[in-house]
Amino acid sequence: MGELYLRLRIRSIIDNFLSGKITRNDAIKQITELKDLLYISSSLELIKTVEKILRYLEEGDIKAIRKMMNKKPTKL
Repeated sequence: MGELYLRLRIRSIIDNFLSGKITRNDAIKQITELKDLLYISSSLELIKTVEKILRYLEEGDIKAIRKMMNKKPTKL
């Protein structure tokens, strides 16, 4: 899978979580499943960004997730 697809898929998962379409646990599960693919085909920057998002999800820090999504759309 290409890096662009992974970025779009992760962004879609986060958008679904923020809009209430999926639960926090579902978002964590889906992103964790994609995380293995990141190690194969993605840049270190994207891997670190995804790890940060997972940490925010686990902590329940929705404000930080929203800030990250709005701040640098090119990162994710």
